[in-house]
Amino acid sequence: MNLLLLGILFVIEVAIIAVSLILAPDDAGIVFWGSVGWICFLVLVNWIASAAIFSRATKTGQDQIETGSTMAVLPGVNVVIFVYSICSIAIMLYSSWLGGLSWSTQFAYQIGFLALMAVIVLIMFVAVKGAQHGAGSVVTKAQLLAEIRRLNRVCEDEEIKATADAVSTYVSSSMPHPSKLSQEGLFRVHQELSQCDGSDLTSTAQILDRVRKI
Repeated sequence: MNLLLLGILFVIEVAIIAVSLILAPDDAGIVFWGSVGWICFLVLVNWIASAAIFSRATKTGQDQIETGSTMAVLPGVNVVIFVYSICSIAIMLYSSWLGGLSWSTQFAYQIGFLALMAVIVLIMFVAVKGAQHGAGSVVTKAQLLAEIRRLNRVCEDEEIKATADAVSTYVSSSMPHPSKLSQEGLFRVHQELSQCDGSDLTSTAQILDRVRKI
């Protein structure tokens, strides 16, 4: 996945530079190539934002997408950065090709939009941290899933494996946020899962069943 993402970035950046070389005027100077460099930089920023989503989603699946998770805010951040990039490039092209703005005015607009984008992104992360503070839990879904999947790996009984798969799906997609459950029951079930080695099939099945009854 990472190699594919790097490949996409490489192709886009090379295409931008190649087109710039073809269209570059004879008197192209620091203004023209500075604009090209800025576009390449914006592409890089958007790529980083998108790669963060794909890479983390691939690594953790849905485990970390809970209230207060940084993963939950990344799509919104990606949209904000993309909109800012479009506005920034539009201002730059309007100034360069149509002469609608002086370079000092354009620079002021660029700084203003950049500051606005940064403030919006920071507010989004502050909101996520606030939700995280109000949604504390002694055990996260990721911790429960880690133990359930461990049992799935160590157990050779097909019935236990099927049960573990079903419970894992329940925790990932249907179980309420852990902060809304009994913290004592949640902690007890997680402790039982972590201590279970899968050798006693009856006990293992009972523990997995208790996950749905927290």
